[in-house]
Amino acid sequence: MLFFPYRVELPYRQQLELKGAPFFSLLFGVLCFLVFALQLYSDKQYEKGIVNYCQYELTEGVIPVFKKIRSDDVFSVCTNFLADWDINYDNKSLEYFAFKAQLSPEEEAVLKAELMRFNSIVSYDPLTVEFWHDPLDSDITQYISSSFLHADWEHLLFNLIFFFAFSITIEKLIGSLAYLFFFLLCCFSTGIAYESNIFGEHGGLPTLGLSGVVMGLMALTACIYPLKKMAVFVWILLFITTIRIPVFILVGFYVLTDVYGMAYLMDEGDVNYVAHVAGAITGIAFSILFHTYKYLFPNKNNPIDLGGKENA
Repeated sequence: MLFFPYRVELPYRQQLELKGAPFFSLLFGVLCFLVFALQLYSDKQYEKGIVNYCQYELTEGVIPVFKKIRSDDVFSVCTNFLADWDINYDNKSLEYFAFKAQLSPEEEAVLKAELMRFNSIVSYDPLTVEFWHDPLDSDITQYISSSFLHADWEHLLFNLIFFFAFSITIEKLIGSLAYLFFFLLCCFSTGIAYESNIFGEHGGLPTLGLSGVVMGLMALTACIYPLKKMAVFVWILLFITTIRIPVFILVGFYVLTDVYGMAYLMDEGDVNYVAHVAGAITGIAFSILFHTYKYLFPNKNNPIDLGGKENA
């Protein structure tokens, strides 16, 4: 069963008139598409570099080692090995790989030397690897850059469906500058949470995607408009329909799913549940600031109904 939200039904005819263009929401959505196109191009160039190396640059000494791994297809072993270990290289993992392949220490040393030679000839990494968030070797820019990267088309489209369903409303509600601050806050809070063991789960694998920010936007919307109705596509096998449910129910479903995943599914699959939960907490914390600000500095010319009542 899948739920795809596509519109928050706000009380436009009652008290709230959301004006202005959602500049950053549109900009960030376009950036995700452009960055993903660059990722695809970069991956193709990197694959060409690997293929050219295995065809024309491979040293004679490593060929017997590759034949020992798989005697009938040295080229395939070469391309797979370089694609896997150039990006994910570390000594312990390579030692385990050599152990499983029943390689001697000398043969393992040959593989390491071949990797070093490959890196000296094909000196660039894919764009994804350059800008994803590697918790074992991170810097502050990765918190932001990794949010605009995606693993595949499905990852990109799912994130953007949820992103636009909530982002445009939030940006119009709190203003573009506050929205930009909140977006960056989600980027940093999710990245820090993932690599700092804050939930008892230390992130070891690189991570990428907009989903941490999306969960922040969802939680913020649910805290501001908990009873507003969300128009949702429901997809169950071949059955597709639309329903209207309160925002807090939809968001609560996803938050509880992520909490369960963080507790029991961290070692399975490739979902960064820690980032999702951290994003939701960031959205809740920001909503407290928002409610406090509206209480202390009410705008009498354009009051905002925070109670979540339906249109008359």
